[in-house]
Amino acid sequence: MANRNFSLLGDPSMHLALAENEIIFDEIKTNTGSLELKGLSHVNVTGHLENNLNVQTQFNGTPNTYLT
Repeated sequence: MANRNFSLLGDPSMHLALAENEIIFDEIKTNTGSLELKGLSHVNVTGHLENNLNVQTQFNGTPNTYLT
């Protein structure tokens, strides 16, 4: 009998959970006014959400973003 080693990495019949909205960054500023982003520096990012090129104004919250 043939060796049948295999691994199941997920259910192929399930759809991936993709976000409906897209985050658009309009402006990225460093707290020091520098043009260079450095490790462990704090930055202020402004932007908006879009869905099919329509700006989503109903979003009420604060997104938490971590870059690694």
